[in-house]
Amino acid sequence: MKKFDLAAKVFSVSATCLAISALLTTGVQAQVVNKTNPNMILDQFKSLTYNPSTTLPWDYWWVTLENNDVNGFTRAENVPCSVDNSICVKAMNDGDTTFARLSETHQQYPGGFVLAELSAERDGFTYGQTHRWLPTVGHPVVFSEKVRWGANYQADGSGTVGSSGVYLWNAPIDLINNAFNAPLTMGFQFSQKGTKLSNGPSDLGGLYALALDFGTNPYAPVEAAIPVRNINIHDWNELSTQWSVNAQGVQRVDFFVNGNSIGGANLATPLPSLTEEIWNDNQTTQSDINGITYGNPSAVQNFDLGMIKVQQN
Repeated sequence: MKKFDLAAKVFSVSATCLAISALLTTGVQAQVVNKTNPNMILDQFKSLTYNPSTTLPWDYWWVTLENNDVNGFTRAENVPCSVDNSICVKAMNDGDTTFARLSETHQQYPGGFVLAELSAERDGFTYGQTHRWLPTVGHPVVFSEKVRWGANYQADGSGTVGSSGVYLWNAPIDLINNAFNAPLTMGFQFSQKGTKLSNGPSDLGGLYALALDFGTNPYAPVEAAIPVRNINIHDWNELSTQWSVNAQGVQRVDFFVNGNSIGGANLATPLPSLTEEIWNDNQTTQSDINGITYGNPSAVQNFDLGMIKVQQN
């Protein structure tokens, strides 16, 4: 995902930290979401508009767009598209179906990090704070989303560059102190063919359910890596992550696709509170001398989010 395409996300925050262009400070209004409800957020993205007041209860999402232009690295917040329109986060509709679309396309100035992001917190400014979601005994956190990928995405990760997906994570990027901290994540990620982490599958290309802990063991971060197959990624599918803890303090993550369990794992080390992260980027990681690479899409790459729901009863 963003700034850590699995592991790419772990090492490629440097451009963000080194060059930040003028930032807008408005919030993003998303219908249905109510951030004052402590137990649930729900959004079907009937709109994604900007509101100058960050005190309104539906003012929940932040948009971040990062790429390069003739002057180098650029970053913009809470606008629908970059200046060159090559990366966008917009509310759209397909008949009666409304959704948020995170898109990237061919870059005029390739070679650097490209990101379209929708996040519950302002990216880069909340590391170390208490985030919204943390399970307690008998009260798991369930993070569900309805998603689809564009026609050029292939099930094995070929056809496109980079990664995209939906996570709960610890917001590890710290632009205030110019640092990128160990990512702690769980959720679903679609990765370019050839993506690899040291203790994960030989190829993490395609759609995987993942739990990653770079804090406990940065050289063996994969706690769960479950391939998601036998679905059409171009159709709408519902993906769910359930994060729970037992009376002994052992945390567990379980994954579901269209209501069916695909497996899970107990976490070796309990995670702290986490927050929502949705992204589409151009990073790929290989656990070898190739390291992190930044691809340049040959055509538009669309990742669509038709619904997001986080609930803790």
